[in-house]
Order: sequence, then C-alpha cells, then structure tokens
Amino acid sequence: MRRLPQVARVDDPTRPEPRRVRRPGAGRAVDRHAPRAVTTLEFDRAGSGPRVLLVHGLGGERHVWEPVWPALTARCDVLRIDLPGFGGSDPLPAGSDVSPQGLARAVAAFLAEAGFDHPHVAGNSLGGWVALELARLGLARSVTALCPARASGSARRVRWTRLRAAR
Repeated sequence: MRRLPQVARVDDPTRPEPRRVRRPGAGRAVDRHAPRAVTTLEFDRAGSGPRVLLVHGLGGERHVWEPVWPALTARCDVLRIDLPGFGGSDPLPAGSDVSPQGLARAVAAFLAEAGFDHPHVAGNSLGGWVALELARLGLARSVTALCPARASGSARRVRWTRLRAAR
C-alpha cells in the first residue's frame, strides 16, 4: 500500500522543479516545493502495459476490484484508488467541493502527481460518474462506466466524439 500527497495545483509555472525525497519505510513521495497537500489517496499499482485507472463506487473502496485485479495486472499497468474519504484515503478538507466534479478534480491532481497520464478509466456507480467527469476534463483515454450514478446528466455533457478524440 502506497500513498502520494495530492496537491491543489500541480501546473503552476512559477513552481520550481520538484525534488522528491523518499523516507525509508514511509511509502510516501514528498515534494518539498509543492503547495500544501489537501488530501492523500491510498492506492495499489501493479502490472505493465496500457494504463488503466479503477474507481470504486459509493461506500466502496479500491479492493472491490479484487476479482478482476489479477487479469488486468497481467496485461496492463493498473492503478486502483480509494476516493477521498473512502477506504484508507484522507477526506477532502472541510469546505471542499465533494461533488463528483470535485472528486474528479482531486483524482486528476493525484494522477498528475503520480505521473499516471491519460489512462483508460473504469468506474462503478459514483466511480463511473467520476470517470465520466475525468473524460470531460480531457484526462481519460477511454471510459467504461458501469452503472454510473446520475448517468443521464453526466452522459449528455460528455460527447462520444470527445472520448474518441482522447484516445
């Protein structure tokens, strides 16, 4: 189990090049020049090949993907996360946007920090909605949304052409 700090802004052009420090046994990468971390996400990463992000549903955690984990990691570089406030992940700070759009922005910042660019994203329920929001932000190569929460509103905003263009 590894954790990376998630930062509010990772694309600040005035920010100096990050220097990473690994503390023995801490399992955490630290950026000395990063803005104050807003939350930390628990995750597992394994395999090699195309990048795949797995996002759990409401009330779940990253281990709900255990039945498909061995098959996916045999062919892909797979990252499964605990959304903020779920499983072992820290909650977002008080007053933060906890909507699916806000969760997607938090996941996007985490992905940028982890260097996990433009993955294929699979999500279930709330995770499906977050996956669609990541696509809307242009951060997903493709999306598989399994029973996405409030799919009718989100699906209208995500154009299939945009999903195809993201590939």
